[in-house]
Amino acid sequence: MRQMPLVYNNPDHWRSRALEARAMADRMPDDEGKIRMLAIAEQYERISERAVQRLKAKAMGRAPIVSD
Repeated sequence: MRQMPLVYNNPDHWRSRALEARAMADRMPDDEGKIRMLAIAEQYERISERAVQRLKAKAMGRAPIVSD
């Protein structure tokens, strides 16, 4: 089985990306740009949550949950 890069399973990385996206949204002059950047931040949060699930599943010796 192919091993995924460490960043893939690092929830802190994805939370950091979400914070960066929110900071960018705060600096955007137009509402549409803000809305899109905040949506990206939410997706990073979801990725972070999935990474946590994968780490928990790995620690328990079972396959990760892959549903949304």
